Amino acid sequence: MQKPTAKEPAPSPQRGQKKASSRQRILATGARLFRERGLHGASVNEVMAGAGLTRGGFYAHFEDKEALVAGTLHEMFDEAERNWLLHDELRGDAWVELALKRYLSVPHLQEPGRGCVMPSLSADLSRGDEKQRQIVAARISSFLQLVEDKLEEHPGGASRRERAIALFAGCVGAVTIARAVGEPALAEEVLTATRRQLRRR
Repeated sequence: MQKPTAKEPAPSPQRGQKKASSRQRILATGARLFRERGLHGASVNEVMAGAGLTRGGFYAHFEDKEALVAGTLHEMFDEAERNWLLHDELRGDAWVELALKRYLSVPHLQEPGRGCVMPSLSADLSRGDEKQRQIVAARISSFLQLVEDKLEEHPGGASRRERAIALFAGCVGAVTIARAVGEPALAEEVLTATRRQLRRR
């Protein structure tokens, strides 16, 4: 007769917290490196080293690099939502002014590793696999709804949905162009002109 096997002890709360903390460090590091180098510009080894962890621990958190990329996309969109939706009490023009000031700024321009996912990775994502594009579509749709909720109705003008799309697309496009030109004066001119025009929408 076979002896009953001993039941494995349940993981301790401390162990679970440590695993969650390690996973978050991997996601944060991956988000930074992918935004700086592109989705194919940073290896799993580099992400793990940047998080202060060994390659061997990677598979305790992710099945493969594709799963890591999917996780970091959610992490980056979570960050974008937090950055855009600061000061929850603000609505309408006051919120638009703050959002434009923060997004269309030289510090944002100069720190792609900490900035919005779309200017950094839109080229990669446009050629990404179906899963990546589904994540991006779902997260942008959700994000646009959050922006809509911040805007006021303009009787006789564009709908809040149209204004939310124009605001987001204009900001992403401006930062993408400003980073590409490589000339600080022209880059700042692009940011300033876009900020002024988007205020009027």
